[in-house]
Amino acid sequence: MTDSERDLATIAAVLNEPEERPEPAPRSRSRSAGRKAAPVRVAATTDDDDDGELVDDGSDLDVIATAPVIEPPRAPVVVVLPVAMVPEKIATVPVLGPSAPLSDLPSVENVPAVVSARAAEARLADARKDLAETKAALLTTLNLSASAGERDLDKLQVKLIVAGADESQIESLRAILRREKLLVLAASDAAGATSQALQKARNELSERAAAVEFRPAARASALALLELIRCKGEELAAQNRLRAGGFAQPNGTFTAEILDPWNNTTILHLVRDGWLTREEVRAACPFMNAI
Repeated sequence: MTDSERDLATIAAVLNEPEERPEPAPRSRSRSAGRKAAPVRVAATTDDDDDGELVDDGSDLDVIATAPVIEPPRAPVVVVLPVAMVPEKIATVPVLGPSAPLSDLPSVENVPAVVSARAAEARLADARKDLAETKAALLTTLNLSASAGERDLDKLQVKLIVAGADESQIESLRAILRREKLLVLAASDAAGATSQALQKARNELSERAAAVEFRPAARASALALLELIRCKGEELAAQNRLRAGGFAQPNGTFTAEILDPWNNTTILHLVRDGWLTREEVRAACPFMNAI
């Protein structure tokens, strides 16, 4: 090695040497303990023939010891908060009440035939109640159960005949049992007569009830439909005027077959059934001149 090369190597070694070596900081995590420091080439200054040796000064260990420890990335913490359960709202359909007071409607209970049938049912009910009380008293007197039948009465009457006792109570009980069966049949017939009287009264009063409750609402509905058809016709006429003037034709509000001015079957039926008159239709919708 020449003198110039030796001087340059000495200067480089001085410049690379740190002024103060910091003490190793405490390490939270250990690095690879088996890693060996890289050798540092230091130039010799005493021997001209020395080309330099690889000397381990341990400086890279100090760098490793003081290097900050980088923590590995951690997965984000997900916090699940409790969610309050909100009850689902259920749509409800409003219930429409009567359009007129029900007290204005005629009552089927006031029809004479219904009144008579109700009275017959009530009379038979009272007769069955009185007969049941008399029957219970005789059964108690004769020491018979409530379920006693003809065979039980026959046995008891035979004993009375043998003993020469009075048989009138047995005969009275037999008459009561027979009367009881007849009253049951009569009550069934009376119930049927009441049902027929009610049905007949409903049929007779239906027209009057409809005039009070239904006809005003139906009449208003028919007039509203006619007015809506008239308005729909005006909407179509406005579209046609815009188109004839060279303007873009706007979209209609809505479509419905029943509102088609040229399909007037529904209006024909309303006129036929008396809900509308021809004069009303022609006044509202002149284009329906065929009505």
